[in-house]
Amino acid sequence: MNDYLFDEYGNHDLNELYKFTEIKEDNDDLYNKDYAQYLLYLTIDEYQAKNKVEFYITDGVKDYKDGSNYISLNQAGTYEIIFSPDHVYSRLRNYKYSLLADENVKEEVVISNVSDFVNFVNNCNSDREYSLNKVFNLVKDIDISKIASKHITSFSGEFNGNYHTISNLAISYDDSTDDASLFGLVTKTGVIKNVEFENAKITAEGGSYVGIVGHLFGNVENVTVSGSISGKSYVGVIAYMGNYKLDKDDSSVDSTKNIGYSRAINVTNNANVLGKSYVGGIVGFNGARLSIQLIEVKLIINNIQLMKNVRCIGGVAGYSIGEIISSENRGRVGYSSVGVFVGGLAGLSNGAFYFSNNYADIYGRTNVGGIVGYYTTVSSDSNYNEYFGSSDYQEIIDSILNSSSDKNDDVVSSTNLNKNIILYCYNNGTIFGNGSVGGICGLVDISSTIRACINKANVSV
Repeated sequence: MNDYLFDEYGNHDLNELYKFTEIKEDNDDLYNKDYAQYLLYLTIDEYQAKNKVEFYITDGVKDYKDGSNYISLNQAGTYEIIFSPDHVYSRLRNYKYSLLADENVKEEVVISNVSDFVNFVNNCNSDREYSLNKVFNLVKDIDISKIASKHITSFSGEFNGNYHTISNLAISYDDSTDDASLFGLVTKTGVIKNVEFENAKITAEGGSYVGIVGHLFGNVENVTVSGSISGKSYVGVIAYMGNYKLDKDDSSVDSTKNIGYSRAINVTNNANVLGKSYVGGIVGFNGARLSIQLIEVKLIINNIQLMKNVRCIGGVAGYSIGEIISSENRGRVGYSSVGVFVGGLAGLSNGAFYFSNNYADIYGRTNVGGIVGYYTTVSSDSNYNEYFGSSDYQEIIDSILNSSSDKNDDVVSSTNLNKNIILYCYNNGTIFGNGSVGGICGLVDISSTIRACINKANVSV
């Protein structure tokens, strides 16, 4: 596949992902008694289709291709791929595939003015399933500064901005809240794409899950944000990214597993992001297997008035146990001598980083790095209270590793989903800290692979 799937040595690791299963006799439609056949359902989304998916099939001994070329797919949808090492199908190939018909015809809804947007918000809030199997097309730029209701509790459809702009989104909470966002929950079928949020102002100084999206279990693609996002914890364009259970009959690129993952692709943040813990230019907490690509974070500075117990601050993610791929940070992160676990890409992590760069200066107190502040294994029995300066760390970690099901019935407890690897990453921002400071990592406390990484900037202690 042309996605970044690497083993600890930097090689493609496809042993478990994209694994075929044998077609048994109980499959009346596909079983053939004369030769063994194997089946894989492969789902290609629009982004992958635009970039063309290329792969080959192997049984561990022989590789099967389209002649001498890779098998190539460039149309979105779910493919039924059948392979047999003992039989030759058409064109002298040991495989055949077909694009399955899309059984879910989606209703198109046009949003052309502020009134349409208000109706969209109200309808989503009056019925949690209203957005399911619908595509909401924004066809004009709109200014929503004068509307009162700007929060969607749950969204399961597709919001396509068609590269239009939503201006002056303003969300403000004086007291603590656990959801200060436009899209509170984007479920596994939800997609937000091709839209710019200009001069957005989201403020919840005592709140958690603060951003354009509160909890993401679907996809965010081609989204740009400017303005400011300010909260206490879990703060970013996307506050929280997670994984979810697949239905038993879901078509999946991974035929051996039952977990799906949210993704953020081509997200650009030009907004100031302010917060105290789990604060990222793109995502506060990343608990998904995902590709965050082509990110430019222009400015990220901690709220310097919140100097006590500042932790987990990153240019892309505050805390990441997922994958960060082909990403870059260009905005200053942190504040001098304040905060632990501060990084150009992630503050705290035990996930994976590929082909990602930091170009901005990074400031913190301890565990400050150009790529990752603190690279470690974190579990519910870890005890790092001395670093956090508080006794609530156990509760914080438990809340991360055991995602509450009241947000989404399909939430899976977040675990360490990825290999501990930092591969082909580059830092060119000066690193400032009082202790445990490094060009790539401030502190590494994990069995990991850090390979082909370069630091070209000064480290100041």
